[in-house]
Amino acid sequence: MDEKSLALDRLLKAAHDDPRRERILNRIAARRHVAQPPLTTGRLAFAAAAAALVVLAVALGSRWLGSEPRQPTGEPAPLYVSDGGALARLEAPDASTRALREVLSDGSRIELAPGTLLNTVKNDGRAAELLLERGQATFDIVPGKRRWTIDAGLGSIEVIGTRFTVERTEHEVIVAVERGTVRLRSARLAGGERLLHRGERIAVAEPSEEPARAATQPPEADEEPSVTAPAREAAPASAARWAELARRGQFDEAYGRLGTRGLVEQTERARSLDELMLLADVARLSGHPREAVAPLEQAIASFGSQRRAAVAAFTLGRLQADVLANPASAVEAFERCLALGPPAALHGDALARLAEARDRAGDHEGARAAAREYLQRYPEGQHARFLDTLLGR
Repeated sequence: MDEKSLALDRLLKAAHDDPRRERILNRIAARRHVAQPPLTTGRLAFAAAAAALVVLAVALGSRWLGSEPRQPTGEPAPLYVSDGGALARLEAPDASTRALREVLSDGSRIELAPGTLLNTVKNDGRAAELLLERGQATFDIVPGKRRWTIDAGLGSIEVIGTRFTVERTEHEVIVAVERGTVRLRSARLAGGERLLHRGERIAVAEPSEEPARAATQPPEADEEPSVTAPAREAAPASAARWAELARRGQFDEAYGRLGTRGLVEQTERARSLDELMLLADVARLSGHPREAVAPLEQAIASFGSQRRAAVAAFTLGRLQADVLANPASAVEAFERCLALGPPAALHGDALARLAEARDRAGDHEGARAAAREYLQRYPEGQHARFLDTLLGR
């Protein structure tokens, strides 16, 4: 006899001997205005069995129906994580070398890079409102009626169904969309919001301190060239606001301020990886992808010790593969990305893209080697099916 049958048998015996049974049955009969019939042995057994079943359902209901309470009919359920608890606080320790991955009850996935903290503000079944307090998180959201919002400080992201990555640093929020469309809302954007589509990336930063510094620096730094200095044909004064425009997401306007020559000169003058990445975004997202190559390459060469240099290499690889149709250069960029140690959330994508780029470049053996490494590390990864095909499985 199994465990449930044994429990039922015990409860039936207990109910038969329970002195309260007659009082309970009499109350039920009185409420229905029905005279209580004589309690024959058969009727007693039937009543005892019915009472036992009610008790058993209450006692063992959590085991039959799951540890979480049943939702009222018609009410959408809140999100739960893999251990059965409601979605709340997710944190990937700094010391961890692997990303924290969670598959939610609706099939959506969240992957946190080491050092990332994600808190839940609202999770009532109709909406999931999350706060990215620090670090980098990749969201793979299953389309549905639930409204998703991710607050990252300088901006908030609204989404229905897509895959995208959000990174929050001390002074900047970076959003990159791999699939679908998201809406980024921020006071730093023109009009207060911007739609991002597949392959697009945007960085929203705190107000630049460049104007304040310029007031204390010698005039040759940003001022219009004087008549006595014709040799200094640098970017015109109208280029001075390019960074402010770019941080607002106004890439066409930023490129208009710079032009081809100004972009080259600003790339040569750049003193930080963030500035070079912003210049690359201005070129890419204003429709001048070839001009994005130089700032990305300089970012990798000059700031290879910084973590985001790997992101620059990955961006360059995608640019070469998807836009410029140069698979050999894409291979080099993805190899550099992996050598620089990309964030955990980006590593699998870089490895898969390397396999694809090598295959397109004609290095089929190298492509198979990268595919095997990916499948060994990420057997259930989102690129697994494609790489299985590449291996001829």
